[in-house]
Amino acid sequence: GISSDRPEIPLEQKSALHNTNLRRKSLWQPPQGAIAPEIEIFIKTLHNSIQESVRGQTQQGRHNLPADELLALESLQRQKAIIIRPADKGSAVVLQDKMDYTDEIERQLADTKFYKPLDTDPTTTHSTLVRQTVNSMLDRGIINRRTASDLVETKVKTPHFYTFPKIHKRLEN
Repeated sequence: GISSDRPEIPLEQKSALHNTNLRRKSLWQPPQGAIAPEIEIFIKTLHNSIQESVRGQTQQGRHNLPADELLALESLQRQKAIIIRPADKGSAVVLQDKMDYTDEIERQLADTKFYKPLDTDPTTTHSTLVRQTVNSMLDRGIINRRTASDLVETKVKTPHFYTFPKIHKRLEN
């Protein structure tokens, strides 16, 4: 296995593990000539277009905003009293007072129906449990070494909490 600490998995979890169909993304390609030449040309053209677009963006630092809008955005980003976040719906961007944003986060985190304060960070414990479970699956032949390697994160970090401002609800005082 990947690690030496492998606990026994409870019986109720074993049946669920045996039904797992974890597979790596297929690298299958259709045989040469199996796709119509027009489709092959389209795929090649699209691939080249994407590559050129990516190279142009990274090498020349292009933006999709006019210069005056880009300057305005940069000015807003420097202001410490506001937060710029994507909205919860659509592709809108929301400018929000930083104190209002902080108050909303504190309101959500205070809701004990969904969140509870923890005395310690459980990230390491969760990571160990995942590693042990994956090792057990590997040892029992449920998954192969490559899948096991894909499932075990080596650089775990504590998740970051954030919210998406809601733009479809009316403001209430």
